[in-house]
Amino acid sequence: MKNGTLSKEKLYFKYWADQIDSVKKSVREGTWKNAELEMTKFDPLSMETLSTILLENTGPYNHLIICGQALSLRLFQLVDRFGSKFCKTFICDRCAFENSEGKGTHAQRLSAFCQDQSLFSNPLLEEKLVYVYPASDLLYHVNREKNWLFRVFMDLTYSRYNFTQQLGEFCNYLPAGTIICGNRAGDPYVKELLSHFSNQHPYAFIQITEGFWHFTVPTFGIQ
Repeated sequence: MKNGTLSKEKLYFKYWADQIDSVKKSVREGTWKNAELEMTKFDPLSMETLSTILLENTGPYNHLIICGQALSLRLFQLVDRFGSKFCKTFICDRCAFENSEGKGTHAQRLSAFCQDQSLFSNPLLEEKLVYVYPASDLLYHVNREKNWLFRVFMDLTYSRYNFTQQLGEFCNYLPAGTIICGNRAGDPYVKELLSHFSNQHPYAFIQITEGFWHFTVPTFGIQ
C-alpha cells in the first residue's frame, strides 16, 4: 500500500520471479542451512537407540514397518541401517507412496534434492521396500501372514494427532511379541496420549529410552 492505494510494483510477476530466484540462490549457496534435506536426519545417538530397540530378539522372518508423514531422509537412514535385518520393510507415508508411483522411484526423486547421496546407494531400496498407503491397506497386507513377526517404528516428527488410535490398531492386528516404538517421547502431547493409552491398556508396558517410547505387544493383546 502506498498512500492508501494498492501499489502495482509488487503485483508485477517479474518481482516475484526475482524473489524466488533469490531464495533459490541462497539455498544453493548454503545461506539457509536448515533448508537442506540433511537436516531431517536422525542424529547418531537416536540411531543407536533405535538399533537397540528395533533389533531386540529379531529372527529370520521379521519385517519392519515404518509409518509417518514426510519421513524424508529418516526413512532411508532406517532402511540403510536396518534393512538387511528384515525380510521386508513396509513404508506407510503418503508422500513416499505417491512418489513411488509413476516414472522414477521415491529414492530417485528425493535424491535429486539431496547433497549427501550415500543413503541412496543401498540396493535394498529397490529389493525390500513395499510402499503402502493408507494404513488400512497396510493392515490388510500384514494380516494375511499370520506367521510374520514385526517391528514397528511410528515417526511422530511432523504428524502426531491422535496417533494412539493407529497404535491400538497395530496392537490388535499384529502378533504378540511385536515391538512398537516411536519418537518424540518428551513432547507434551505425545506424553499425554501415551499416558492415556497406558491407563486404558495397563498390560502395554510403555518404556522410555533416550527420547523414544516403546513396548512389546503382550500374548493376550490389549483389548
